[in-house]
Amino acid sequence: MMMFKRYHGTRSISLQKSPLYINELELNLRRYHGLEKIGSERDRVTMRRLMEFTYLMEGVPSPPPYRYSAVLNVVSMLPQELEFEEILRIARELMSKYYDLRPEDLERDTIFENYVRYAYNYVRYFGRGVREKIEIKKSTLDAINSFIEAINPDMSPDEMQNIAFEVAKKFEVPPKEFFSTIYLAVLGQPQGPRLGPLISRLGVQRFKEILMRSLEERRTFGEG
Repeated sequence: MMMFKRYHGTRSISLQKSPLYINELELNLRRYHGLEKIGSERDRVTMRRLMEFTYLMEGVPSPPPYRYSAVLNVVSMLPQELEFEEILRIARELMSKYYDLRPEDLERDTIFENYVRYAYNYVRYFGRGVREKIEIKKSTLDAINSFIEAINPDMSPDEMQNIAFEVAKKFEVPPKEFFSTIYLAVLGQPQGPRLGPLISRLGVQRFKEILMRSLEERRTFGEG
């Protein structure tokens, strides 16, 4: 509903851009519930009307505790010959580790299952398709590559966390910029749980694969 409301005279609609539309919906859900700031009172009123129209005045739900972009990251890295139920099982396992959720909660979560199905169908028809770009400075990319090389499965979460700070300092990259770039690539959002424990839960090798693939596909270089 939101997509068609916004369409009139202002934008073209493409199924290939559906991940961007879902990202926009998630952002407005967070804004509606006061989880993210919005520029002005006028914009806030417009956004609230748009969201209430989108949900047909039946109540705007809270945003899910995960992002569709992260689900799409996971599904796109899995072998495409797998059946949907197997992809759903793996996605539940990985996303519960991403966001420190209980797998059994995701089993009862119909929104999550729908997200996985959207991602599954999207990858089948469009490949990895259109994704939001991540603007990254060369120094930040160099720091991330150095971090990837430095960590290994024998390290504790605290050791990996400390290495992240050391690498950011070595390459003179502000820690906030370093971490937010990684979170955007892996989770689809600029914040996340402590990086060391996240990597430990996910597995070092799998973390590296997701991060490197996401940056390769989505990065665009900024100044610096």
